[in-house]
Amino acid sequence: MKSVPVIQEIIHVPMLNYIYVCLVKTESTTPFISALELRPLRNTTCVTQSGSLALFTRLDVGSLTNKTVRYPDYVYDRLWFPGLFFNSKWTDISTLQTVENHRDFLPPSTVMRSASRPKNTSEPMELIIEADDASLQFHLYFYFAELEKHEPNQSPLPGGRNSFSIFRTEDSALPPLLNAIEVYYVVELLQSLTEQEDVDAIIKIKSTYGIRRNWQGDPCAPQAFMWKGLNCSRNSNNPPKITFLDLSNNNLSGSVPDFLSQLSSLKALNLSRNKLTGIIPVDLFERWQDGSLLLSVSENPELCPSASCIRKKKKFVAPTVGSVAAFFVCAAALAIILWSLIRRKQKVLHESSASKNRKFKYSDTRITVNNFEKVLGKGGFGIVYHGYLHGNEVAVNMLSQSSAQGYRQFQAEVKLLLRVHHGNLTTLVGYCDEKARKGLIYEFMANGNLEEHLSGNNNNKLSWEERVRIALEAAQGLEYLDNGCKPPIVHRDVKTANILLNDKLQARIADFGLSKSSQIEECTHVSTGVAGTFGYLDPEYYESERLITKSDVFSFGVVLLEIITGKPAIARNNERTHISQCCENCYGMCFINFAGRPTVHQVVTELNECLASELARKIEGHGDETKDPDEIITVNLLTDSSPTSKIDVMSSLEWDKITHDDVAYYRV
Repeated sequence: MKSVPVIQEIIHVPMLNYIYVCLVKTESTTPFISALELRPLRNTTCVTQSGSLALFTRLDVGSLTNKTVRYPDYVYDRLWFPGLFFNSKWTDISTLQTVENHRDFLPPSTVMRSASRPKNTSEPMELIIEADDASLQFHLYFYFAELEKHEPNQSPLPGGRNSFSIFRTEDSALPPLLNAIEVYYVVELLQSLTEQEDVDAIIKIKSTYGIRRNWQGDPCAPQAFMWKGLNCSRNSNNPPKITFLDLSNNNLSGSVPDFLSQLSSLKALNLSRNKLTGIIPVDLFERWQDGSLLLSVSENPELCPSASCIRKKKKFVAPTVGSVAAFFVCAAALAIILWSLIRRKQKVLHESSASKNRKFKYSDTRITVNNFEKVLGKGGFGIVYHGYLHGNEVAVNMLSQSSAQGYRQFQAEVKLLLRVHHGNLTTLVGYCDEKARKGLIYEFMANGNLEEHLSGNNNNKLSWEERVRIALEAAQGLEYLDNGCKPPIVHRDVKTANILLNDKLQARIADFGLSKSSQIEECTHVSTGVAGTFGYLDPEYYESERLITKSDVFSFGVVLLEIITGKPAIARNNERTHISQCCENCYGMCFINFAGRPTVHQVVTELNECLASELARKIEGHGDETKDPDEIITVNLLTDSSPTSKIDVMSSLEWDKITHDDVAYYRV
């Protein structure tokens, strides 16, 4: 079968530093391209308000050679096809003189030296252009050169059938003529190209890691051919930006590059299950810490969140040169002792200074809360009042004088919150300590606590995205207490009432009055008096009085079940059923013994991935657009013991329909 060459031409004004030409398979054959030429066109006549111009036809009207004119007769190599067939009522004229071309856009002199005109000088020239698609918007360009003295006129008309007539003017002695014609139709580019900064960053990622996927053309456009492993924002007024990037399980090695931070709209980044090393770049780490970026880096053994863990892994090789070695060892030991003493003294001075700067007189506290006028509720050890401090809203928890245990909690909370700082822990603005008058001043949390939002009395239902995000932020606060504090801190009273929400529904863990700071590791424990809230209290800790960081994991497992089901920890019925009995193996967090529970870091990793999946569903148009969670959802919560397990959860309003026999459906 004889092949027919196809030549396509388009005039396009690039908006970026890149131009992508993609071949799309539309039928059973495989598309291919033999050559691609890009030529500059220094003329603004062809620019449209929107879209680009695709060539419909280009004709050399009145051609004397019946041949296609191209390079070297025309340096820009646009093809001019002979147009002798136009009309039998026309005749051709030409000149041997050179027709000067002072603009790059004009046809070559070879084309402009010939023309067609009506045989009957009193008749107009009529052109008919027929298109299969009547909706096409045409741009026509007529070219005239005075081979004979004549003043031409043009009259383009839109429509499926386009007729063009050139009439002789009343005072003209010669008929109209036409030297050449170009016809373009407008190609509307309905989908904007990706933001240039994001394109630069993703191209660097592709070249740095040597990623071999369908990463060709524009990352986000067209939407049907968006690059695998990413999602983009869709806003008709702005270019699309990359919001989700999944590079997991790609055998990536080396350090995490800084230019990932160039993806300014990135909401979720998955780097798990690779061979990355070094530390996470500072910008990414800070965005991860403040909750603006969901970052998953699990199963990268040599990757550290920050420079601090690198220092932990460094080992000193002792010299082995007799007395010289002993001298250096002694000198190093002495230096370490002196450094430790200086650091300890500086730390004490710093904490003392911080304590003084945040200490308020009772008279100032009273003014702050406007003489205790507005009561917000009851806190951990007294009544909570609303107030203003330096123009900012605050909540003041005043110690009840009848509370014997409250003073110990007050001291513990002040001591702890003066030295810990994290975006998912409540912020201590200041405190009052004047004899029997004691109080804690916190940042004001406009949306109260999580328990209020999960109760049936609250009309503002939380969407699934909001529930997962709140769970993640609370888990990040616990992870900071476990991994970010040395020695680690066990909260001991994790519950929905102690998870506060600000005006943006960002979660903060509060009420550290029962917290315990000790040298607690995974395989060690500390004996302590049992404290906590019934329903959230770790059973093994209650029985053995052994406290480890996984005690908080059990309590958080109960919180997570409340978030998923909307039911309280203890059902308010005659049997007083605990919520964990409905999903006893929920990710292992509610296992009775310590060994079966995950670490807080594992919980954060899985919740990160859950939220990333929910955001991806929402971006693709499958996520919940309302606050109504009355639907069946699937939350992937993986454990080491069961890598393919998952828990299928029904919404809170349908939970009452479940019988004891139905629990098997809600499985891990």
